[in-house]
Amino acid sequence: MTIHSLSAVVSGALRKGLAAIVTCSAMAINVPVASADPITVSVGIDPAFSPVYVAQQRGLFAKAGLDVKLLRVAQGGEAMDAIIAGQAQLGVAADQTVILRLGRADLRPLAILHDSEDYLRAVARPGVDEPAQVKKMGIVKGTVSEYCASMFAEKYGLGSNITYVNASGPEFVALLLRGDIDAFFSWPPFPSMALKQGAKDLATNGKVGYLSTMWVTASPSWVASHETEAHKFLAVLAEANRQMTADLPAAAADFQKQTKLSAADTLPLFGLLRLKLRDFADDDLKSFDKMAEFQFSRKATPSKVDVKSFLARGFVREP
Repeated sequence: MTIHSLSAVVSGALRKGLAAIVTCSAMAINVPVASADPITVSVGIDPAFSPVYVAQQRGLFAKAGLDVKLLRVAQGGEAMDAIIAGQAQLGVAADQTVILRLGRADLRPLAILHDSEDYLRAVARPGVDEPAQVKKMGIVKGTVSEYCASMFAEKYGLGSNITYVNASGPEFVALLLRGDIDAFFSWPPFPSMALKQGAKDLATNGKVGYLSTMWVTASPSWVASHETEAHKFLAVLAEANRQMTADLPAAAADFQKQTKLSAADTLPLFGLLRLKLRDFADDDLKSFDKMAEFQFSRKATPSKVDVKSFLARGFVREP
């Protein structure tokens, strides 16, 4: 082989090598790299948490370069407790659940995942046909169930004529059918379970004057050092909401794959949610302040929580 031909071979090899490097670089640019630190997100298992599960099932977090692990708990209170204990960096829970912990725990609410006027319902046992007949109402103390029940009593002028019976959600239907309570105010699936057995629908949370909101909340120390990841996480949830709205049956099917909850049962509940991730609005603050006042009046908090001072208003980047 001549010097000239050897030079040509080497030159060709170099060109191929450079082309391969350029190609690999281009591929690296197009493929998102997972975040260095895994993110643990604590969520309950009911349709109120569905955007997180749909995003995970469809790989939306991974596409955004986030390594998200789900910590599945029974309800929103446990999701917030996981953040407080350092077991999760992000979590989802109802407004009242978070507010209850704000005055004595390190939490930073970032955004509203969705809201609803119909997600919580008051249902009554057979024979109780109107609110004035309710003497004993089942509640889950320290949750939106208790708050809605108090607003129910206020709206219908029940005052001291009503007694609250503290129980867990799964106990409500049996208590109702035995006549131990006249009604209960709760989130799904318990109202629909009772309705299938002859109970009567009395009111929704919107009817008693409460717009329920689910919050995305973070550990303040984590979000301070992972602001980019937090913004990406919210953007993914916003996209999950859009995809769910576009095709609720497909979303219910994906939710079932993640949770084993029947798509046929959850699909009607998805329709009760206004699936739009958003910032905290002025009207929201009025509602939160009323909720904080209620908690303080019930001695659930040592002082009235200044909710506004804890919210990361303006953190949401509108599309």
